[in-house]
Amino acid sequence: MSDGTTRLDVLAPGEAAGLLTRVLRAAAAHTPPEVLAELARLCANLPLALRIATANIRPGGYGTAAAYVTALRGGDRLAELAIDGTGGTGGTAVEAAFELSYSAPASSAAPVFRLLSLVPGMDFTLDAVAALTGSGADVARRQLSALTDAYLVDQHVPGRYRFHDLLRLYFSERAAAEESSGDLAEARQRLHTWYLLNTRAAVGRCHPYYARLPLGPAPAGVAVRSFDDPASSAAAWLTASTTSRSPWPNGPWRSAATWATAGRRGSRTRCSLALAVHRETGHRPGEARVLRALAGP
Repeated sequence: MSDGTTRLDVLAPGEAAGLLTRVLRAAAAHTPPEVLAELARLCANLPLALRIATANIRPGGYGTAAAYVTALRGGDRLAELAIDGTGGTGGTAVEAAFELSYSAPASSAAPVFRLLSLVPGMDFTLDAVAALTGSGADVARRQLSALTDAYLVDQHVPGRYRFHDLLRLYFSERAAAEESSGDLAEARQRLHTWYLLNTRAAVGRCHPYYARLPLGPAPAGVAVRSFDDPASSAAAWLTASTTSRSPWPNGPWRSAATWATAGRRGSRTRCSLALAVHRETGHRPGEARVLRALAGP
């Protein structure tokens, strides 16, 4: 594109599978639909990645879609998404496209680009980015705007942003190369604390009579919503924040997820998950609270 960026739009899952079917032609006729769907998913439904995949599957390459799916699952996906002759040169065609867009945003947006690899779910909000970076909402809004203009993130519904799996891998590589372990740990802790405190506030708004374990004040750079609007808003926030994080990742979010699940009776699956988390971490007060929620009134 004229501004130096590369469009990184993704296809719908059905469109991605259809593209693979058209390009692979005869080979697709002998490939189970679930294999094509999995290949599309591993390519994050990104047209560039899908085209590279079809080139690598044809005779002289992996030969079958199933063999290539196995390679993508078991190895370095970004490295596997290279055309013969480009591997081992320090980058791949997919990474080159990401690099063009990475270099396009204003320098102030580059740190948040790298830190987004720490987000433990399918999407996130502006407030989560503000906590992740330790900046205010106005700064986070400008950063997200720059990343959206560079096609690195997508505001798929009002107020919620997302990026695909291949970009997550690329974000993670850049973070490991350009951020210190201490800075990454601090960012992860800020995000964890933000989820934890806001989940507690939302549960308190929806269920004011539930007993709640004490928490300390919000640290600098972590804003807690008041949820003074109708209780349905707090419930909607809880639903969006928990359902966007499945499967539950290992790490700090699991503690925050516990508050969301333990505070919401009527969801035995979520409470059971919270119970497993508390038992795994040896958090006895939390375990007792979830058992009480599971027991009912």
